[in-house]
Amino acid sequence: MDGNCNYSMYLQPGQAKPHLKLEPRKGFLSTKSKLAPCAPLWKWLALSPADQDRFICIYPAYLNNKKTIAEGKHIPLNKSVENPAATEIQDVCLAVGLNAFLEKNKMYSREWNRDVQCGGRVWAQLKQEDGSLCLVEFPSRNSVMLYAEEMIPKLNTRTQKTGGGDQSLQQGEGSKKGKGKKKK
Repeated sequence: MDGNCNYSMYLQPGQAKPHLKLEPRKGFLSTKSKLAPCAPLWKWLALSPADQDRFICIYPAYLNNKKTIAEGKHIPLNKSVENPAATEIQDVCLAVGLNAFLEKNKMYSREWNRDVQCGGRVWAQLKQEDGSLCLVEFPSRNSVMLYAEEMIPKLNTRTQKTGGGDQSLQQGEGSKKGKGKKKK
């Protein structure tokens, strides 16, 4: 588009041709950004790596083995976890020493189930102010997700859930004995 277009169909008689000013394509930043929502991408890259706008974002759907790739899973099926919670991901990140914080009221865009347990997202810092890695073991987003899926099954909350589930099944079976015959 060079600005030499025919605008006569849009102009009223005697109206001057508008001046076109083309701008470079603009990127998108989050609402918590210090920059304008449509600031150019190069301004985002100029931010410090320690700024919260440069943290990585991890949704629980990325690690869920019940999701498909189309539904947002990022980890292979044999390595993923069953229904991880955002709080569990945050606990793993904090335990290993990453600077992480949780946004409970946020939902993954591909998540059809708007349940509170499925919600939330975790922001984790990978790089320090000078651009060096916070932890050498985690050079990328994928390495953090692989570590989280490895450690979530080992959390105390996960091991306690499996132990308590057997007792509730046994109690449920005992209550079924008192049922009568079916009515026709």
